[in-house]
Amino acid sequence: IRYIFIPLVLVAGNAFFHEFRRIRCEHDIDRVNYCVGLVFSLRRLRKLKLPELDRYMGDAYGHLDRLKPIVRSGPVMSAMNSDLFQGLMITFFLTDLIAFEILKRRLAKYHDHFLEVHEAVGRVDASIAVAGYRESLETWCEPEIDYAAASPYIRAEDMVHPMLKNPVPNPLSLDQSMLITGSNASGKSTYLRSAALCALMAQTLCTCTCGSYRGSPFRIYTSMALSDDLLAGESYYMAEIRSLKRILDEQEKEGFVLCAIDEVLRGTNTIERIAASAEVLKALDRPGTLCLIATHDAELCTLSGDAYRQAHFEETVSDTEIRFDYRIKPGPAETRNAIHLLKLMGFDEKIVTAAHARADSYAKTGKWT
Repeated sequence: IRYIFIPLVLVAGNAFFHEFRRIRCEHDIDRVNYCVGLVFSLRRLRKLKLPELDRYMGDAYGHLDRLKPIVRSGPVMSAMNSDLFQGLMITFFLTDLIAFEILKRRLAKYHDHFLEVHEAVGRVDASIAVAGYRESLETWCEPEIDYAAASPYIRAEDMVHPMLKNPVPNPLSLDQSMLITGSNASGKSTYLRSAALCALMAQTLCTCTCGSYRGSPFRIYTSMALSDDLLAGESYYMAEIRSLKRILDEQEKEGFVLCAIDEVLRGTNTIERIAASAEVLKALDRPGTLCLIATHDAELCTLSGDAYRQAHFEETVSDTEIRFDYRIKPGPAETRNAIHLLKLMGFDEKIVTAAHARADSYAKTGKWT
């Protein structure tokens, strides 16, 4: 009985220790297996013997040869993913925990070689992702980044938003900050997003959703699609000024800044909004900063002076519909459609007529009646 009892106690003890230790090391084992998987991935890439890939990955293959001890060990086997007999052997003899400790030490020993393998496989993975994304696009180009530029600029042709179906292409020629006006739903916000995304993708994916792109490098900031924070007790206006302050602070650092701002300080009353917005635009007018700012406040077109180039989107209005061409045009907007949209949405004709009369009166006298 003693000769049976002692082995049973040892087996039970090993099983208990295995389960206790496996739970504590589970995430670390996954990380080790991930590292081993990367080494095997590069090994399989080398077996493809593709000349173009081999030229690109030649240095990494040299580091792969130094990781043969890891290849020989293979990944840590799990009792949960094995058949019954193999699972019992792993549990009783702790082979997975022993293999984990061995691999962990080997990865630490060959740390520098593994990092080179990790970066090489990561570059291939990223390249495949970008190639797949390019294949899904109807319009794209490889950008030219002018790192020697003395002042910030962007030149883009046929720029579109990557998330839109059948988008309308627009040019972007920016060496001076731009103030964009226009009526509701005319395309101002989409234009700002397209420009910011093209600049961001140019500097990250080396892929732009436009016909051609050339520009200086930027740190890119936006103040768009803001919202209040009920839990933090922060109003919409507070969110706006925090976002704008962040951009102003970034101007103090080296390098060029590109910022896209959709509606400056819309969260407060008209008088203070226009006064504060004019000063914010003045503060943003710095040599190393380019701004794309969309606004409904026509007063800012005058108050901004020559510091901002004017552009606008417009629409064609009839009694039954409003049509947009989504084409950017030079100069400030001269049309409005907010009141007409009330009519198209079924508001009472008296409300629409009175609103038009009140707006026309203000436009002539500068006073509300």
